[in-house]
Amino acid sequence: MTVLLNGQDFGVGTWREHLPYNNVVSIAQVGSKTYAATEFSLYSIDEEENIERLNKINSISELSIKIIQENKSQNALVIGYESGNIDIIKNDNVINLSSILISNIVGDKTIYGMHNDGQFAYLACGFGIVVLDVKKEEVKDTYILGTGGAQLKINDITIDDTYIYAASDDGIYKANKTSSFLSDFTMWSKDNSIPNSNGEFSIIHLFNNTIYTNLSVNGVNNDTIYYNDGAWNNATETFGKDYYSIEDKGNDIVTANSTGLNVINSSNQIIETYSYYKGAVAIRPSQIIWDGNYFWVGDRESGATKMLNDWVVTNYFVSGPFTNDVFQMSFLNDLLWVATGRVDGTAWNSNYNIRGMYIYDQYDWDMVNERTDPAMQLTDTLFDFVQVTIDPKDENHVFASSFHGGIIEILDKSMVNHFTFYNSSLQTSIIHGGGAVKVAGSTFDKDGNFWVANSFVNEPLSVYTADGTWMSFNCGSASSNMVCTDLMIDKNYNYIWMAVKNVGLLVYDFNDTPTDNTDDQYKLIVSGEGNGNLPSKVINTIVEDKEGEIWIGTEAGPAVLYNVSAIFDGGEFDVQQVLIEQDGVIQLLLETQNIIEIVVDGGDRKWFGTDGGGLFLMSADGTKLIHDFNEDNSPLFSNNILALTMNDNTGELYIGTDKGIMGYKGEATEGAENLDDLYVYPNPVRPDYVGVIAINGFMDESDVKITDASGNLVYSTVSKGGQAIWNGNNLQGERVKSGIYYCFAVSRTSNQKGFTKAATKILFIN
Repeated sequence: MTVLLNGQDFGVGTWREHLPYNNVVSIAQVGSKTYAATEFSLYSIDEEENIERLNKINSISELSIKIIQENKSQNALVIGYESGNIDIIKNDNVINLSSILISNIVGDKTIYGMHNDGQFAYLACGFGIVVLDVKKEEVKDTYILGTGGAQLKINDITIDDTYIYAASDDGIYKANKTSSFLSDFTMWSKDNSIPNSNGEFSIIHLFNNTIYTNLSVNGVNNDTIYYNDGAWNNATETFGKDYYSIEDKGNDIVTANSTGLNVINSSNQIIETYSYYKGAVAIRPSQIIWDGNYFWVGDRESGATKMLNDWVVTNYFVSGPFTNDVFQMSFLNDLLWVATGRVDGTAWNSNYNIRGMYIYDQYDWDMVNERTDPAMQLTDTLFDFVQVTIDPKDENHVFASSFHGGIIEILDKSMVNHFTFYNSSLQTSIIHGGGAVKVAGSTFDKDGNFWVANSFVNEPLSVYTADGTWMSFNCGSASSNMVCTDLMIDKNYNYIWMAVKNVGLLVYDFNDTPTDNTDDQYKLIVSGEGNGNLPSKVINTIVEDKEGEIWIGTEAGPAVLYNVSAIFDGGEFDVQQVLIEQDGVIQLLLETQNIIEIVVDGGDRKWFGTDGGGLFLMSADGTKLIHDFNEDNSPLFSNNILALTMNDNTGELYIGTDKGIMGYKGEATEGAENLDDLYVYPNPVRPDYVGVIAINGFMDESDVKITDASGNLVYSTVSKGGQAIWNGNNLQGERVKSGIYYCFAVSRTSNQKGFTKAATKILFIN
């Protein structure tokens, strides 16, 4: 049985996460709930098999969870993070303790292991041991164990009637737990009787008066368990497996290891072994616990799994992308495509990422790569997919660009064509050789022709026409053998815009004759007045807004080309930087920011994703700041934005960061062609709802008025694109009373029926 959690619903002005949930790194039970921690988030499963996501947006403090463990004394869950931060969950409340995080300790603060004893949690940290009083919700003590008081990385801790034992990167240490001076390193002694006494020990566990531990080599779990029931011995039956956890199981212990699940009895014999779920899917556990009836497996690929044996299995799989990799995103008709490739350095060196593409259909996540498509296994050149371009006529028909292996054509999540130098006009890299065909940018024109930016070649622009013809184009010596990345075609002139790294912006006019280059012309927009006046030669993104203006994201902020027609008619085509007033000072818009991505929303407003500066929303002309989101003032996972794309129907902005993908539902959506399909969310508005009410389905900038049942006006606004929002208050700022309210809309623009009107109802329940 598999329990699948579907997509999340969320309101305007709120956030949701799109994180991986398949790799569970730690698992624990508190009362009737089982908690599964991934590297990025946490989810719980109750007795009725209800699943709740707990993440940075709605509850816990951070991403990057390292370990979770139950504190039975306080019926609490203790969460340890890579940063040293700590959360405690008691009675469904999250208490944050940041003492380690904000301490003046220099070095590794990661919480690697944990042992709960009474009301205390002993935390194994990168510098030593921290004792946490879970009842009082405070740090009680800190132990630095290294010689001379030096920091020593502790990986795990256990406690018996007499001693505290610490598995470290320099052997096993112990100290009498009744000592009053455990913060003094001289109270700790190293156990030199264990084999490899100077080795790295990653796990230590007490069971039935026996200490179990295992050796780690360069951070990798070794294949031998040692046990001490008076003297150290080698549990020889355990040889040949890498061990990740050792936990109690009645009168035995249960281990998570590289081959699955083993139960080992008091004679150190393996008495149970499970390697597959239902004989088909390999068990890849990071931790296994026993609840008295079932094994709970924290699996590195299958999420949290409850199993009685190989065949009686329930998998609690929360849908998400397979990893948090993201380089570029595209969206069309409720389908989000994510290119997961990676490149390094200014020359875009290969990273050999083979994860391919992820797809989200608003309910579930899927992927297209070597694991899912046998056709992609037939070549070893398909890695570092850095762009997915969706066919505007069919969201299931896409082209994926590999920055090594050319382009693949995908239909219904299966590769149907692979284009490279031998069957297309694409060319191999002059610099890299070895048959490398490096493609980063691509787009469709209005006639369905597919255009491609081919890097490090003499003819960097290619077209694959709607009738199946390939052709490449020379774009001048300045564009040859360069990294050619972003590619865009404007709607008014049908010009091709291509970013040429460290050169500028190429504008190519193919004169609507894609296979006849005799009437083509091109021009470079570069730095310097009269030549384009770009603020930087490094261009990351190009986008056209609803007024036909071209917005360019550079390493030195954004720039705008207002006069597109002048490029080829001899007029002035210098770009302009937007002037804004901030704190009484006139300055250039985001001039110190490296603009990675620009997205235009349904209200023609501009979203700017930056490298290190977070996320900004500006007014249509760029002069007014609407939102400034960063890690400190919002749930934003990271200030390093890698990719953005917009769901114009709902207003959700998909945000790809270096720590994963998330969504923010903005106030604007794409305007409708008519007013036939107005809808309100939520409706009815219930007493516990505290967000804004969204009315969607308007034509661009429609006049919106809301009245009570007697016709009294309570609110008026103008829609941002196709959506208007209302906070539920009347003109006096008071919450409206229970009842039915009427929303009336009048378009400001005409269609075939002229100026149109429409109305809908909103029910308030207070």
